[in-house]
Amino acid sequence: MAFGVLLAPRISQAQTNAPTGNVQVAVTDLTNRVWDLDRVINGVGFSVTNKNDATVDVDYALNLIQTGSGSLKTAGDTNETTVHLTINGTNAPDFTGKFHASGSITSNKGKGHGTFTSTVTGLALIVKPRHVTATESIVFSFDNIANTTTLTKRDSASASGLGSIRGDPQVKTGTLTTEFPGDGSWTLALVGLTTSGKNITGTAATVTLSTGQVFNFKVKGLFKTTDSTSRLLLASSDTASRGSSLTVTMAGNTVMGIKGRITGQSVNVSF
Repeated sequence: MAFGVLLAPRISQAQTNAPTGNVQVAVTDLTNRVWDLDRVINGVGFSVTNKNDATVDVDYALNLIQTGSGSLKTAGDTNETTVHLTINGTNAPDFTGKFHASGSITSNKGKGHGTFTSTVTGLALIVKPRHVTATESIVFSFDNIANTTTLTKRDSASASGLGSIRGDPQVKTGTLTTEFPGDGSWTLALVGLTTSGKNITGTAATVTLSTGQVFNFKVKGLFKTTDSTSRLLLASSDTASRGSSLTVTMAGNTVMGIKGRITGQSVNVSF
């Protein structure tokens, strides 16, 4: 009896250090910035001129989503868009085109790169109906700590019976927080944490980017009674978040570290 009485307070004290309830932490350091490009890429517009000074201007809107894996893809069920076309300064009638857009973003230790390509095709009235194709391709790199970005853009267009036109590569450098939306900060929220013995579960977890984009996770983990620390594994809980995953270390309800990938970008945070 006495032996059991001595042990009881010790077990109770250990369990009081297990995570419980709701926990939220903001990540603002520069190295672990996470970016959301679908909020800044909402259309394509370019002007391309060949060596004979023939000029074609193309402009159209598009809707993208950035997935949990960091891929950019068409949002919704339709890829139709209205294309505005100008040839040598003269507006051609707008036409309905179909676009295919794709891209990606990735980073590690505060440095990253990515791509974006969009091609639109359709039937345009240029004296007579002609099949038109226009493509924009972008390759970019960025440095979270230096707050810089560099992109190289290539544009081309063609029309049946009129040939094709391709512009020279355009290189642009800029400030990261000016070119990308938001400031790269993000917030982790753990909801409904409960501990039963060594097993930890949670109702949900979310990562909210500075743009408002939210990624959703399911929670499970283990509580170590030897040092009263916890290790939570966060796996994506919906299709849009698939590809993102995190490991969270905690002492009680205090987050000590976050490691993993959020929408293609690696994070390794210590508090």
